[in-house]
Amino acid sequence: MPSYMAFTPYIMFSTNYAAIAYILISRCYRDSMLLDLQRITLEVNREMLRTGKKMNSLIRRMFFLKTFTLTYSCLSYILAVLVYQWRAQNWSNLFNGLLVNISLTILVVTTFFYFVSLMHVARGFDFVNQQLEDIVSSQSMDLKKKAHELRSLWALHSNLSNTARRINKHYGPQMLALRFDYFIFSVINCCIGTIYSNSDQESSFEKFFGSLLYWARSVDFFLNDYICNLVTEYQSQPKFFAPEGSMTNELSSYLIYESSTRLDLLVCGLYPVNKAKWLEMVASIVVHSIMLFQFHLVMRGGYTTLFSRTYALLANIITLTMLPIVMWQVRSVFLAKRHYPQLILITNDIRYTVSFLIILYTLLSRGFRDTALKEMQPLLLTLFREEKRCGYKGIDGVRRSLRILLFVKFFTLSWLCITDIIFLFYSSDAVIWVNIARFLFLSNTNNILEMVPMGYFLALWHIARGFDCVNRRLDQIVKSKSTRDQKELQHLWFLHTCLTKTALNINKIYAPQMLATRFDHFVIGVIQAYWGAVFTFDLSTSFLWVVYGSVQYHVRSLDYYLIDYMCDVAVEYHDSARHSWSEKECY
Repeated sequence: MPSYMAFTPYIMFSTNYAAIAYILISRCYRDSMLLDLQRITLEVNREMLRTGKKMNSLIRRMFFLKTFTLTYSCLSYILAVLVYQWRAQNWSNLFNGLLVNISLTILVVTTFFYFVSLMHVARGFDFVNQQLEDIVSSQSMDLKKKAHELRSLWALHSNLSNTARRINKHYGPQMLALRFDYFIFSVINCCIGTIYSNSDQESSFEKFFGSLLYWARSVDFFLNDYICNLVTEYQSQPKFFAPEGSMTNELSSYLIYESSTRLDLLVCGLYPVNKAKWLEMVASIVVHSIMLFQFHLVMRGGYTTLFSRTYALLANIITLTMLPIVMWQVRSVFLAKRHYPQLILITNDIRYTVSFLIILYTLLSRGFRDTALKEMQPLLLTLFREEKRCGYKGIDGVRRSLRILLFVKFFTLSWLCITDIIFLFYSSDAVIWVNIARFLFLSNTNNILEMVPMGYFLALWHIARGFDCVNRRLDQIVKSKSTRDQKELQHLWFLHTCLTKTALNINKIYAPQMLATRFDHFVIGVIQAYWGAVFTFDLSTSFLWVVYGSVQYHVRSLDYYLIDYMCDVAVEYHDSARHSWSEKECY
């Protein structure tokens, strides 16, 4: 794994731990719900045995496929430890690896229980539909017996609907946590898998094993969404087989009940679980994986291979060609939603025009920024070497105020990127290729506007970190009596000079980009402030959307303010006053 991506396992394992902790804590609620499921499953089995009905072939194939993906994933986790840790012949590492990977199987096994629970519910709904069709088309059954069978099916259908809602309610927070865990797993492994697939250090067997495990987990999680979609479909399946001549009061009442009872399986009330949302999540995974891969290409030192140069060229051409078309389609969808005041439409056009121009300049000027990042690398190596020699090791050796600045900036950046993705995720009405392409392009381009200023911030943050290291070490040298410490003044002088030159060069290269970004932030800030007032007071808007827009506006303002504040911090550390020095210490 590249050294600059060493933090990704911490993110992935932290997410895994949070999901596993919630699964284990909430187990008692699921166990009580599974007891109710067992009773209704026995009832469905008894009715199917009485009538001679069998399980639907589609449900049976899904169950076999889910069992295969579960078995393969669990065995792969355990066998991977036995194969790779056995070579080292270290029992401590073998035990730790087994403990970790057996814990990871909890994430897969728990979704299997969710799948099996909904599979039994879908099987019950399918039996109700088959039995209802037989009752309606039967000529030998009298009306009294038909009425009795209809009442039994009605009661079974109602129990199945209530059980499905209970399953969704108890498993909702857990499936939300597991969905986030799978999202992080997919983004990180997709990016790292792409990097390793072009590497010669790993064998073909390891690449094949990793890709097969990745796709097995993807299919395994897809089946969870598909079974939810199947339950909803079977619960309200159209009854075209009921002719008007065979309609009775009981049958009419049942059909009215079934058509008016809709089963919406929402995860924590946030979004429906179906194939449509699955495809949108896959599109989001692709967007974030591309963003991580772009970060990898930049951090490895620019376009050094034909593959990376071709990728960057094609990505820029496709983005600049398709983005105006996508923005025009978004404008059409925006107009079709509801009737807006004319000034809202004008400001919306201004906002998209400015954003496109900024993105155009950002992509065209990428080579200059890559040059600045290349010049930062030797300086960073020198800075890390000096920090290690002075006793300031790693991130813990950095001043606390600088660490807080970095963490807050990462939080605002992550918030803006993730919330923009979620907003676009929920704004799609139907899953068609146009909406998926629109989602991909808008997600990627919105991230461009947020990620490019982050490079400027990180460069200034490292420069401020270097100036602070020089200042702290200089205070120690001045107060020291050792001649060895006093000889370090030349090293500090050289480091201070390099930091100053690099800061001036980065500011020169990034100046047009930051001027364009400032104009973009100014336009978006003015327009969103106006929109916030209009949507809050003049138009009927949900309270949650008002809160979301307000928080988004203030987080965006804080995100940009941190860039200006970082410039002030770098200048302050460069010109740090030496009031603590006495005249005797100056020589």
